[in-house]
Amino acid sequence: ASEQKQVSAAMAPVALEIDADVVASCLRVTIAYFLVYYGFIINQARTVITKRLAARGKDAKFERYYNANDPELLAVDRAVGNMHEQMGPFVTLFWLAAVFAPSAYVPLAGWVYVAARAAYPLIWWVGGMKKGHKPLIVVSTLPNYLVVTYFALALARRAF
Repeated sequence: ASEQKQVSAAMAPVALEIDADVVASCLRVTIAYFLVYYGFIINQARTVITKRLAARGKDAKFERYYNANDPELLAVDRAVGNMHEQMGPFVTLFWLAAVFAPSAYVPLAGWVYVAARAAYPLIWWVGGMKKGHKPLIVVSTLPNYLVVTYFALALARRAF
């Protein structure tokens, strides 16, 4: 019976450390993140509607899903698409880090992520609204990958 009560350090559960200030800051980051996300979606819808209305009076056919022919449509689609693709890793690891590895750096890293993500369309535009490779886009995406890596490493450090 005493053997069953002993738990090795490797099997011990990770303690929750809820820091109210960290959680409040993380809530603000999350709200900002989703405001950026829905701002991108609204901009995408506005662009599609504008393009569709412009094509109505002309002989040109509006092709929504062949956006590579339209640099503006491609830009708004990539902003939404890239944000959506990275949403799962960011939101999941962000909140896991806030709960299981809380520090003042978690919300700060979240703000860095949101700022870099919000800059994505601007950086796309500065890099040129055309098809092809966009080397400047790493100014937005690289900080995002580094922040997600930071969260993952902070969690791994707590888990092992």
